[in-house]
Amino acid sequence: MKNLLNSMADYKQRVIDTMQTTDLSKIDIFSTDDNFKKYKNIKSNLRYGQRLKNIKLSIMIPVYKRTTYLQKAVTSALQQKTGYRYEVVVVDNTVESDAIYDIVRNIEDERLSYYKNEANIGMFGNWNRCIELAGADYLSILCDDDTLKENFVEEMLNKLVVLDNCTAITANYEFIDENNQIISRTDESGIFYEMKSLFRWYRAYQMVFIATIFSRKAALDIGGFNEELFPGSDVAFAIKLNHLKQRCYHYFVCFAQYRIASNESMNPVTQLKGIRFIKWFVNSLQKHLCLDGYYHELHRRELCLQEEKLRKEWFSSKEDTYTDINMELGISELNEYEKQYYKRYTDFYMQRIPINSLNELAYVGDLMLVSKE
Repeated sequence: MKNLLNSMADYKQRVIDTMQTTDLSKIDIFSTDDNFKKYKNIKSNLRYGQRLKNIKLSIMIPVYKRTTYLQKAVTSALQQKTGYRYEVVVVDNTVESDAIYDIVRNIEDERLSYYKNEANIGMFGNWNRCIELAGADYLSILCDDDTLKENFVEEMLNKLVVLDNCTAITANYEFIDENNQIISRTDESGIFYEMKSLFRWYRAYQMVFIATIFSRKAALDIGGFNEELFPGSDVAFAIKLNHLKQRCYHYFVCFAQYRIASNESMNPVTQLKGIRFIKWFVNSLQKHLCLDGYYHELHRRELCLQEEKLRKEWFSSKEDTYTDINMELGISELNEYEKQYYKRYTDFYMQRIPINSLNELAYVGDLMLVSKE
């Protein structure tokens, strides 16, 4: 009992510490501040391989310490069935050992190269370094425990070459576990569309940055990933890229596998920061959309609860101790009245059904951006 009480006290202290970090409300969701300059004086040294020229795509793999699935990730990137020239670049953020280097140098392929940072520049600092080091006009970031399907490069670049000034193309992915078993499949309808609606981002903020290719120049222009928004820095980056640069597309085909395993995203503090990010994200978008205030509060609660339920499911088969963060934050389930209200207004916003009680909103359409002072 004493150990349990100590554990609970420790957790509550971590909750307090997390909530006292950077005030996200002061961060503009569409800010183009330069996030590259923070680590500009820290070098990344090429230790293996030679960089290729005249390539169409750079597949960048940021790594920190983990070795379990790295070879599988690299192999999936190298075993693409395509006629396009591309490279695979591992960017190692580990300063404590050469374990990552030892794995990479034993993979013989002229398309593969390896950089080691002179100091740890953080997760999203390393993602920004991947943008800087990419040799092609377009790049894709592949986490070291995820994999690409063999037709990713061919199919995505076939779309890219026929689009005018494309900023990014995202695709679907499926979830796998530690044993490479598929947990959930995804939409394979083949639909390809341009992402224009801010409301769709508001409704479903979640985006895992996998099976995505994007313009290096556009990424540099918008300032890269903001690490203060961890663990949602990739989501914030994606919507900023989409809104500021336009010409972003989504392809409903599964081109990758996202691994659900024990990692940084699974610890309670990261979960808490994730829920904190969700609140900031939807609040930020509400400033640009004419939405009913009560609906907004219900939606924010619903998103946080959905996120928590997902994490609870992931933890159910693990040995890790799962902690219900919503109990600490006071986030409760929607009651029947709230559910009906929430569904009615969601149908309205998604299907353009007129509702007289919304005085601010004369036309929804694809929910055009509205400036609200």
